[in-house]
Formats: sequence, structure tokens, C-alpha cells
Amino acid sequence: MTAQVTVLFFAKSAELAGLKEEELVAVPTPISSKDLWGLLLRKHP
Repeated sequence: MTAQVTVLFFAKSAELAGLKEEELVAVPTPISSKDLWGLLLRKHP
């Protein structure tokens, strides 16, 4: 099963990522916050 997640970036994280909002499509569920953080780090090193 998958879910769609919207990630909002604020302040320094928005500056570093170069965007304020991102939709991650097809995130596997269940997913922990640690695993979601890992996905974001791979996408925005």
C-alpha cells in the first residue's frame, strides 16, 4: 500500500531544498518518520 505525502519546508530547510512544498508520491505505508526523513535526505542531499 502507498500514500501521498505533502512535505512543507520552512526557513533554512526551504532555502537549502530550494522549495517550500513538495509532494512525495507513492510513499510506502506504513512508514516511520525516520524512514520518511531518509527518503527526503536521499532526494535533497
